[in-house]
Amino acid sequence: TFAVLVFRVARARRWDTAWGEQWERDHGHPLAALHRTKQRNLRLLMGVRWLTMALFFMALGAVFGPMLGALKGLRAMSPAIAKY
Repeated sequence: TFAVLVFRVARARRWDTAWGEQWERDHGHPLAALHRTKQRNLRLLMGVRWLTMALFFMALGAVFGPMLGALKGLRAMSPAIAKY
């Protein structure tokens, strides 16, 4: 099984080299340009993720905050049971 793994890694390395050369020919830019674009987009996506998480937790607070306040108010009120 180890021999198969070595064979597959070598084959993938050749494929990656061929793909990189083909990409550079097709786009007229070095492969580093693709890497820079991916890094920039990754940073942007991380920013969007943090913003989305912040909005999500703010929405949770906006929904559950008033509910908890209402429950505290109900506990503070005297029971409305009529005594006979």
